[in-house]
Amino acid sequence: MKHELLVLGSQSQSRQLLLKEAQIPFITVPHRSSEQESVFSGDLSAYVIDIACHKMESLELPSPGLFGRDCMLVLTADSVVQHPASQTLLGKPRDIMDASRMLQLARMSEMLIMTGCCLREYEWSGDEWKRQREKTWSTSASIDFIVPEEEVSYYL
Repeated sequence: MKHELLVLGSQSQSRQLLLKEAQIPFITVPHRSSEQESVFSGDLSAYVIDIACHKMESLELPSPGLFGRDCMLVLTADSVVQHPASQTLLGKPRDIMDASRMLQLARMSEMLIMTGCCLREYEWSGDEWKRQREKTWSTSASIDFIVPEEEVSYYL
């Protein structure tokens, strides 16, 4: 099966930029998933993969006419930052105070960022998309997020 277009189940500007820079043609479709559907049990890799898989399940897949073919590749992903020393997970800040709290944690020690991905191949069969194959994985990086004290208010 030949795939000429990736379906990205994410509105993340950074993921879209990565695909553009890699010259991978894609379209985006929204998901109706919430991170609250996944429960963090201490295994960050399993957690981010679970979130990516929940996103995959919540996608409204486009009709096969959009592709002019009866198969497609779909990618979903989610990233979570963790402060390893306290095991605190950092999501999107709720407000400026929450952002300040996160920034303080980030300034204390290195942070772990982990991204979970779910890649599925679908084939149109009858009148619906059927899952053919699936690959899930996670990748991580340790980051030092150093913002000098005099730049904290500017950053926030």
